[in-house]
Amino acid sequence: MGVFMKKISFIISLVCISSIFGGCKKDTVQNPAPTGQVTEAPSQAVTKVPDNTEKQEELTGIMEYLPEVIDSAEFIYEGEGNEYASFHAYVDFADKEKGLYQVRTNNGGTEKVDVYQIKDGMVSIVATRQEIYYRDNLLKEEIAKENQEIVLMEPLVKGTEWKLPDGRKRYISAVDEKVKTLSGEVSAIEVTTEDSGSITKEYYAKGMGLVQRNYVSEGFDITSSLAEIKKEVPMTQDITLYYIDMDESIKEQTKELKFNTNDSTALKMQELLQQEGIEGARALISKNTKINALYLSEDNIVHVDFSKEFVYEMNAGAGYESLILKAVANTLGNYYGADEVLLTLEQKPYESGHDVFEEGQTLLVEKK
Repeated sequence: MGVFMKKISFIISLVCISSIFGGCKKDTVQNPAPTGQVTEAPSQAVTKVPDNTEKQEELTGIMEYLPEVIDSAEFIYEGEGNEYASFHAYVDFADKEKGLYQVRTNNGGTEKVDVYQIKDGMVSIVATRQEIYYRDNLLKEEIAKENQEIVLMEPLVKGTEWKLPDGRKRYISAVDEKVKTLSGEVSAIEVTTEDSGSITKEYYAKGMGLVQRNYVSEGFDITSSLAEIKKEVPMTQDITLYYIDMDESIKEQTKELKFNTNDSTALKMQELLQQEGIEGARALISKNTKINALYLSEDNIVHVDFSKEFVYEMNAGAGYESLILKAVANTLGNYYGADEVLLTLEQKPYESGHDVFEEGQTLLVEKK
C-alpha cells in the first residue's frame, strides 16, 4: 500500500472514532462475554502541571464539561474535509453510579462503540470496538489497564499535560477558547493532542461535552462540529427476521427496533420474536417465552438462553420445530454477524421431544 493510501486509511480511521466525550483509540477488546468488571482508570499521571496553577482561576469540575442530557439523546455532528467527518452519537448504556457510559457513533460508513469511565477528575476511554452493528452491554467487561486512554483530566487549567498509552502527548492548551459551532458560539476548553505529523484539537463546552474536533495533517484539515442535540430520540436498528410461511419455507422480513438508553437488547429481541410475520406467518416464540440471556461471546458465537416455554408452547412437529430453530438462528446470527448460535433452555442444552443437543452444540447461521 502506498504512502498516500496509508494516510487516507488513517484519516478515515481517525474520523470514524469520534464521540460526544471526545478522544480516539484502537480496539481494546474483542467480543468477550458480559462478565467481570471494568477496572479502574489507570494513573496515567499528569506529566506536567503549570507552576502558576494557583494563580489561574481553575474551572469548575470535569462533570460540568460533559453533556447535561445523555439518556436517549442524539448528538448530531456535521463535518467538512472528509466524507466521514459528519456523524451522530448515542449512549447505548449508562451506569451513572459507577461513572460508566457506552457511546455509539455512526458516520454513515461504520459504527463504533466506546466505553467511558468518569472518575477521580478524569474522563477515560476504557474499551473500544470498531464496526459493531449489534447492541451488547459492555459496561461490566474486564478491561486491561494499559489500554485505557485519558481524554480530559483535572486540574482544568492551561498547561495540564499527560501522555497517552501509545506515546502521544495531550494537554489543555486553552480554557476560554471561543468556538463557532453550527449550534452557536461557545466558550470551551481546548485540548490538543500531538502525534507524529498531525495535531488534533478538541473543544469541550459546559453542559455540552465535545462541541468540535479539528484534525490537521499534511494535506488534510478535517473538522467535525456539533450541530444539534435531539432529546428523547430512540436509536433505531433495522432487523431482518426469518419467518416460516404457509408453505413451510423460510422468508425474510425487515422490522425496526427502537432502543432508549439502558433498554435491554434481550427484551427487545424477545418482543420482536413474539410478533407474527408477513401474511400471518406464525411468531417464532410464544408470548410466554422469555429470553433469559443474549450476547455475542469472545469466540464470535451468539449465546441465547430461552425459558422452558420455548419448547413447552411450541406445538410443532419434528420438521416444523427444525424450521423454527433455523429461523431463530438466522435471525440472531445475522443481527450479530455470527456464523453460529448456541441455543439453550434454562442454561441447559436444548432438549425437546424431537431433538436432544449435546453440550456446546450450535446451530449454523445462513448469512444474508
